[in-house]
Amino acid sequence: MYYEGYHPIEMAEALKISDKTAYKFCSDRFSPVNHGWARGAPSSEERDLIMQRHHAGVKQPMLASAHRRPVWVINRIVNPKPAGIAAIEGAPVDAKPGEIFVVPPQPTFLEKVGQFFRRLLGGSH
Repeated sequence: MYYEGYHPIEMAEALKISDKTAYKFCSDRFSPVNHGWARGAPSSEERDLIMQRHHAGVKQPMLASAHRRPVWVINRIVNPKPAGIAAIEGAPVDAKPGEIFVVPPQPTFLEKVGQFFRRLLGGSH
């Protein structure tokens, strides 16, 4: 599961174990020996380099060891998940906002003029 790019939380849910146990196993088994995994989020330059090497044919485990990152971090960079409405299962990918959200009708010109004079003369809306 690690080499497929699963996060320890996803591994723990699938194996019905604690997420701490899954993360500890991955860090003990797959973390680089001397210094451990690199800390913090990858920079944009590092992301670009990872993508270039991935497109050149380098496999994800090799990228992970070269950049001292877990495979699930590399997997999220080379296989990004869609965001927004496309992230919802079964959602139409080519949906327009007008089709999804109900837009209230706009008042006509005469209604706007009437609202203006009611506010001007102190009446209610």
